[in-house]
Amino acid sequence: MKMRDYISVWILVSLFFVLEYSSLNFYPRYSLLNYLQTKHILTSSLKFTTKPGEFMSLWLGWIGLSLMVIMNVYSMRKRISFMQNWGKLSSWMNFHIFCGLLGPTLILFHCNFKVRGIVGISFWSMVFSFASGIVGRIVTGK
Repeated sequence: MKMRDYISVWILVSLFFVLEYSSLNFYPRYSLLNYLQTKHILTSSLKFTTKPGEFMSLWLGWIGLSLMVIMNVYSMRKRISFMQNWGKLSSWMNFHIFCGLLGPTLILFHCNFKVRGIVGISFWSMVFSFASGIVGRIVTGK
């Protein structure tokens, strides 16, 4: 996939979560997840809320963490000899950037935009790393 495609997917996923997050918090009747649950398409035992510790919040955290772990496979691909023939490095870099965009985005929704204390330190460290990657990408022009 080209970088433009990954960015488009990231924007669509982010837009979905912004709309769903806003709906769940302010206008639950407009929430797609609540609608699917009332029509019994999704199981009714799950409660879709943005509260910490609930189903949706926990899974956003786990998926965000998984994406950030998968993102590191790019570094391994560059350095480990038997992995160096696994596809084009530019394709791996594009996927690395995609995971680096989507992982922190999902973690931001996971923490319900509340980043304080020791969690705040790790979050802002992640944002700094994310921003330095973007600056590095712009400066190198690759």
